[in-house]
Amino acid sequence: MFNEELFIIAVYCLIDEYYHRLFPNGVRKRDFFPQLTDVEALTIAIVGEFLGLERDKAIFEYFYKHYRDWFPDLHDRSLLVRQWANLWQLVDRFKVQNLRIRKGWTLLAKWFRKILAHTVCVFLNLKLGRNPLDFAGLVSVK
Repeated sequence: MFNEELFIIAVYCLIDEYYHRLFPNGVRKRDFFPQLTDVEALTIAIVGEFLGLERDKAIFEYFYKHYRDWFPDLHDRSLLVRQWANLWQLVDRFKVQNLRIRKGWTLLAKWFRKILAHTVCVFLNLKLGRNPLDFAGLVSVK
């Protein structure tokens, strides 16, 4: 079981390891240079989703208030959301069909974030020798 801080560290390390395996040259090819690394942005998204923070604004505000010292370059919510939108476009690399709905990228981003958070938590539980779906016991509340 992790406390919240160790959970953030574990998620960060896991994302960092696999992100660099999948994208050794990074994914950014053009002019947008975000405030955070992609690994930091993905970590914030996954942990925020796990903590039940459903909206982009809630995730940003939580990390800005509680973990600003861990993410000192976290200044602007709109830049973080833009970075997430760019990262969610990675889904296209894996040929995931876009849903044709109003505000499609928003829904796709939330869907992707939920699946990614679920997958990371299953993986962490397996590494700890725990029931893969025991999410309630993965992080202790302060």
